[in-house]
Amino acid sequence: MRHPGEKAWLRSVPGILAIPFLFVVLAATACGSGGGSKMSDVDGVGVTSVAVYPLAGTPDASPVSEISFRGIEPAKLTGVSVVGSKSGRHAGKLDPHSDGMGASFVLAKPFRAGEAVRVRADVPLVGARKGAVRFRIGLPPGVLDAPKNFPDGTNPSAPGTNHYLSRPDLHPPSVKVTTSKPGASSGYVFLAPKSGPGQDGPLILDPQGRVVWFHPLQRAFKTYDFRAASYEGQDVLTWWQGKAPGEYGGGTGVIADSSYRVLATVKGGNGYPADIHEFRVTPQGTALIIGYRPVRWDLRALGGPKNHALLDSIAMEIDIKTGRVLFEWHSLGHIPLSESYAHYIRSGSAVDFTHLNSVALDTDGNFLLSARNTWAVYKVDRRTGKVLWRLGGKRSSFKLPKYAYFRGQHDFTRAPDGKYTLFDNGNVIPPPSRIGRGLVFSVDEQAHKARLLQAFQQPQGRGSTTQGSIQVLPDGHYVVSWGGGISDFSEFSEGGKLLFNARLLAKAASYRVYRFPWSGVPRRGPDLVARTKKGRTVVYASWNGATDVAGWQVLAGNSPDSLAVVANGQWRGFETAIPLPGPSPYVAVRAVDEAGAVLARSKTVRAKK
Repeated sequence: MRHPGEKAWLRSVPGILAIPFLFVVLAATACGSGGGSKMSDVDGVGVTSVAVYPLAGTPDASPVSEISFRGIEPAKLTGVSVVGSKSGRHAGKLDPHSDGMGASFVLAKPFRAGEAVRVRADVPLVGARKGAVRFRIGLPPGVLDAPKNFPDGTNPSAPGTNHYLSRPDLHPPSVKVTTSKPGASSGYVFLAPKSGPGQDGPLILDPQGRVVWFHPLQRAFKTYDFRAASYEGQDVLTWWQGKAPGEYGGGTGVIADSSYRVLATVKGGNGYPADIHEFRVTPQGTALIIGYRPVRWDLRALGGPKNHALLDSIAMEIDIKTGRVLFEWHSLGHIPLSESYAHYIRSGSAVDFTHLNSVALDTDGNFLLSARNTWAVYKVDRRTGKVLWRLGGKRSSFKLPKYAYFRGQHDFTRAPDGKYTLFDNGNVIPPPSRIGRGLVFSVDEQAHKARLLQAFQQPQGRGSTTQGSIQVLPDGHYVVSWGGGISDFSEFSEGGKLLFNARLLAKAASYRVYRFPWSGVPRRGPDLVARTKKGRTVVYASWNGATDVAGWQVLAGNSPDSLAVVANGQWRGFETAIPLPGPSPYVAVRAVDEAGAVLARSKTVRAKK
């Protein structure tokens, strides 16, 4: 639900939608245990304090912010007071979080631009000074240039696009497998094709590169970050969808079950639309997303004027069930502008000094962030917002040899085996100056040491301008997506041997690529078309999203009530063509599994000439 003042705020800033307010939803542990804080400057010295978001010291919070309290049962949260230096005391209501370990104070009216805010409660608060958490509301940036539009490549008739007689509404891009060696993973391939021929939408392929499931989006909508996850004890699919005219976007996170039914959608909070760069569902029922917000700022540290538009990157956590904000972290106030490799260019665009492009959880509940424009990744305390350490960039907390440094990186996460992984683009702006790499690090926080363990290089020796990902599989293999300008994705053994490589054709691209096990049973049954020509009937059968189909039985007859099995066919991809022994006016198909058990039956159709 939008804050009642949100629309007014958006209207009050001309050009504000040119660079959408995106935010990062960071999924936290259920009780927010990472980085526990004890305060010495509040009443109740030595008592574990309650975390508050926006964090103390935030210099540019949204005027439609809710005040989120974490680490306390809602019934014990009393005496909440919120006062703006211009807007005065705020009325509101406490909305409990679904895990019972926090609540959000939802204000009845918005704050005013530029004002200071004080938050108090009857419990100790993280970051409080003299009993109050203080932050400031950001100033609007003024009129901004419209973002550069990326072309919409949707063209179902273009080369490199699949076509199906049984599903003429589906036109996913084609994929060519160029390398497939023994030992490669049997998991399905998850992509979110965009900007190429065919339709955009989440796409699942089998290990041979054949389409298993495709969900086309309406024109002008894009899909990012499509993967399998777990939500409320069941296997689900998650992806971001929305409008993305340039490097940023505003949209919705989607969660669907194994029948491809949408279980939940996640939108941004506090006035920030969810951005394209991250939608990560956690086992605790929260979501991690990324967002951006342009504000007026002093850019002299970047060679700019004292008052200009700066693009802040915001990391947030969302409670999926309630939509409440559980965590909010701003690059401004935590990362100095001097760390950025971005430069001021005289224009009407906001300067993107950090460009957050991934958010993940570490094993201790703290957050892992990647900032493309500082060439660094960060570990952030989830309760205080403090940067615990940096890897790479101008102020790395760890000494690294020259070959271990990275630039313009994406997708910083921690693998189940404790290693840290990221994708090194090797550059920030084209042309690429180095080969794209998937990097694996070890970090010893106690000894203050980091070491590059492995580097997987792009097989054709190409650089990557944008995007990219790296995933560690349960068997120790690595899946690397090589980013913008390169439509390839690869799988390597733990020792670095290339086992699998495939390519999206006709310059289609996918922001990230993953491999996961998946079992899908669609609610919609199989589809078929039957064509009769020169006395011969051919049946074309498909079942979008069904993973257990091994073959087809074809039933045919002279009437819909007199059908019998006349042919069988092995599943040969999304659509299987099965010739019949003779002309058949009416046909239907049954999908069968490897044991021959019937999974589903199609409707009966009449053969067309």
